[in-house]
Amino acid sequence: MNKCVFLVILTGMLALNLPAQSSLRPIVPQPVYAADTSFVELYYKAWEASKVYEFLGIRGLQTNVWPEAEHPLQEGNVAYHLRTGKHDITEYDWNNYIQFANKYFKK
Repeated sequence: MNKCVFLVILTGMLALNLPAQSSLRPIVPQPVYAADTSFVELYYKAWEASKVYEFLGIRGLQTNVWPEAEHPLQEGNVAYHLRTGKHDITEYDWNNYIQFANKYFKK
């Protein structure tokens, strides 16, 4: 079974379910939120994509340390959270996506 990642891209709130081996770099420079329950590789993909954002003068993911569960990273244009529980999209996920989106749509 292929592991997939769920991304929310904040231009039109497009939600994508991508194969885990996909790169986040083609999304640059759009704000993007990546989240999962246990997939450390997704965090590192967000960190790698952040390097491209930073090269373009846009804030990416603001740490290179994998976060604890339920401690979202939302300071830059690349956001990420790890949460406990099953691999699904939950109310916790949506609350974080909306909080992140509000930074861009309430301007």
